[in-house]
Amino acid sequence: MQRQLPVCSSLCSHLVDASPERLDRLLKHPVGSHFLEAVIATGSTDSIHALYVGAFRGRLEERACHRPANFVLQRLLDEVSKEDTAMIVQEMGEAAILENILAENHGEWAVSQ
Repeated sequence: MQRQLPVCSSLCSHLVDASPERLDRLLKHPVGSHFLEAVIATGSTDSIHALYVGAFRGRLEERACHRPANFVLQRLLDEVSKEDTAMIVQEMGEAAILENILAENHGEWAVSQ
């Protein structure tokens, strides 16, 4: 897919502005999560940051331990800026999230390759 398609950045902004419940449903839905992965893969750095702030910041453990949302988190980790990566790593370390994810014994983890 081509990066930074204007329609995807606009769509990402619209998703962030939508109700938190609607975004939460997309993240946790087996098909909706694939849609969000595509939006992230083609969105601008600013729109990806907005999605991180609106849907993931402060909720990383919840997202990482939920199977469909975990895949979206993995895609997010592939695409976020270095500054956002640093904030994510800091949040995961402060809350011992990585230890909790491993304790959940999931086959997939929020670790980007």
